[in-house]
This record gives sequence, structure tokens and C-alpha cells, in this order.
Amino acid sequence: KTFIRWPQLLFRNNALWVPPLERDEWNTLYPHWAGQTPVKTLFLLAFQGKRIAGRIVGIALPGDVDNDKRPRVRWGWLDAIDDPDVFSVLLETMERWAKSLQAETIQGPLGFSNLDKAGMLVEGFEELPTIVELYNPDYYPRYVEACGYSKTADWVEYEFSVPDRVPDKLIHLAHVIRSRFQVKTLEIRRAGDLRPYGQELFRLINETHRHLHGFVPFDEEKAVLYLDKYFPLLNKDLISIVQDKEGVMIGYGISIPSMSRAFQRAHGRLYPFGLRHILHASRKNDRADLYLIGVKDAYRNTGIIALMFEQIMQGFIHHGIKKVESNPELETNSQVQALWKNYQYRQHKRRRCFEKIVY
Repeated sequence: KTFIRWPQLLFRNNALWVPPLERDEWNTLYPHWAGQTPVKTLFLLAFQGKRIAGRIVGIALPGDVDNDKRPRVRWGWLDAIDDPDVFSVLLETMERWAKSLQAETIQGPLGFSNLDKAGMLVEGFEELPTIVELYNPDYYPRYVEACGYSKTADWVEYEFSVPDRVPDKLIHLAHVIRSRFQVKTLEIRRAGDLRPYGQELFRLINETHRHLHGFVPFDEEKAVLYLDKYFPLLNKDLISIVQDKEGVMIGYGISIPSMSRAFQRAHGRLYPFGLRHILHASRKNDRADLYLIGVKDAYRNTGIIALMFEQIMQGFIHHGIKKVESNPELETNSQVQALWKNYQYRQHKRRRCFEKIVY
């Protein structure tokens, strides 16, 4: 609990920090800390005198190896005071641990899966993060680079304005795609209708995300964990599931009302008042976050994304959403970034995964 709660103290006067729910952090971290999983981990707290000065988690996932069969080691949950010596101690300890596992390199910040927070902020320090993003002050990347780390991947983020109506061009394109490929969007009457499709969704995520940096496939147990974590935040009108004529899922687009301010007011806890703020944000909000989007390999470059975007755009307009955050996308993901060119947008944040050779 000390490890989880310490950032609340570190960022207590920072208006841009969005605290995660302690319950979610516990469910993610405790099984690994308690040795209940096959994942090798190293949890560290750094102290100055009797006060905590920093924290970090080292992660070595089973089966995650490089071309030479060496384990890939990553670190995440790095937070520390404005002191380069604290960063140096934390990272050097992680590097020694990685070397003891015969790893050639170590990367971070990354999580246990691609649905955990990843990527250190290197641009956009004045912007409010979404609930699925890390926040850090500008001294973080400076001190990490000073420890010998360099860029291995960048993610960019966009904010775009929702138009007053769905563009005619998008409506026409969606109609053509439906007819040409004989596909359909799943009719969702309530969020609960999505539950039976949860495992199919994560199998498709495994397929569509496998080429992304640091991707780790989801097994059924992990899928249940993340379904339980994010399912309560879903709004049926901000989701699009595309199926082929046989009813097989071929694409998904999931967005949620922005929960950043609600999570700030909750201070990491659902009770006694946190849940009230979250429910209010889910019902009345003028901002939303795009969370996941993907298309089955056989249907890539066919315009299926436009079909999903048309449906989700209708939901944005219906619920009075004015601004939408893209969430992090690899800077090389030109297909998704092409979505924003038809709207008023700005690229306002950039995140980075760092790497260092340790062996």
C-alpha cells in the first residue's frame, strides 16, 4: 500500500497528476509482489533518511525474449523526487537485476501488458493526461537520459474537435464499406451486451497489437482482469464492434468519457465519494478518450476504421462531446493518424520508451 500510495504525496500539489484507483493498482501489482504469478519482479523504494524519495518496478515476463533468447527486461511505475541521484540509484539497481537475469537490454517505462500505462512524457507537460496515461514532470526524461538511456520508441497524441454533424464524406465511405465487404456493426442496446464478446475481443487485440512495441499477448485470466477494470466505464454509444457476414469480430473501436477530472476528485478511491464523481463523468461530459482501435489483418487498409469512426462519431455528437483525446499511438502508425486530418486537431503530447544496454 505504501508503494501504491506514495505518488499521492509526491504530486499532492500538482494540478495535472491524475491518480489511478488504488483498487486497480492493487489488482495489477499485488499478485506479482506476492509471487502469485510466473512473472519475475523487483519492487524498490528509495529513501532519503526516513522519507521515501522514489519507487520503481522491474519486470521480466516469461517467454518474452529477444532474437538471441535473452530475456527482455522492463521497468515501470517509476516515480521520484527532483533529484538525479535518486533516479540513478533506482535505475542502476534495475540494471544490475536485469544483468543478473542475462538480459542484454532494459527498457521502460512499460507495464505488464499493453493496457498498462507506458511511455514517459517528453512533450506536453502542461497537458492533463487521460486515465490510461502516465504523468511526469519535465525532470524525469532529463534524469533518465543522464543515466545512459536513449529513445527506442515514441508515441504521439492528438486532441481533435468533434464537428456538429457527422461529415457526409464519412457517412458515404461507411456505406460503401458495408456494401463492398458485407460487414456490419454490432447493435449494442446496453453496455452489458458486450460481456459475451469479451474474450473474442481480446483474441482480436492479440492479433492486431502483436506488432506494437513491447506487446505481450493477453491470456484469458488477463482479459478478465482488464474487462473488470474498464467495463464499468464503458458507454454503449461510444463503442463500435464490426463483424463479418458470419458474425466474426473483425474490428473494434472503444472510447470512454474522459475520467481525468473525476479520478482527481476521487483521490484514488471509489468510496466514500469517488464513485459518485466517476458516475457523474460517465453521464455528463464534454470530453472523451479514444481507448482502443484495431482491425483484423485480413481487413487492414479496407476502410473498416472509417466505419467504426462513423458510429463512434455519432455517439460523440449525441452525448455533447466537444473534444476527444487520441491516447498514445506509435509515431509510425500513419493509418490511425490519417483519421485526424479531416478534423480540427493538434498534436499536443509525446511519450517515449527508453532503452539501455546492460550486458
